[in-house]
Amino acid sequence: MRSRLEEQAAADPTGLYAELKKIDPPSAAKIHPNDLRRIVRALEVYKRTGEPISRLQRKAENSSALTSPLISGLPGRDRNYMPELTGAWRSWLRRA
Repeated sequence: MRSRLEEQAAADPTGLYAELKKIDPPSAAKIHPNDLRRIVRALEVYKRTGEPISRLQRKAENSSALTSPLISGLPGRDRNYMPELTGAWRSWLRRA
């Protein structure tokens, strides 16, 4: 699919940008008309998923699922694990 879009871009770059403006105006507003790589990618995402890339990006930004692992991985107030980590780190350095 991407190669077909790239061929279209080579033949008629303004046509692809016009198509993007119809399908996904928010993305078209952010993407320069000469940025064929991003235009092709935005159209490819739309053709594969049926959703504009701007909507998918907005969903990803609003998703708490992306930050949950980070939050659960941050250390709390209990730092009893630090001596074990320090010991393991020193052991690793001695082997190097």
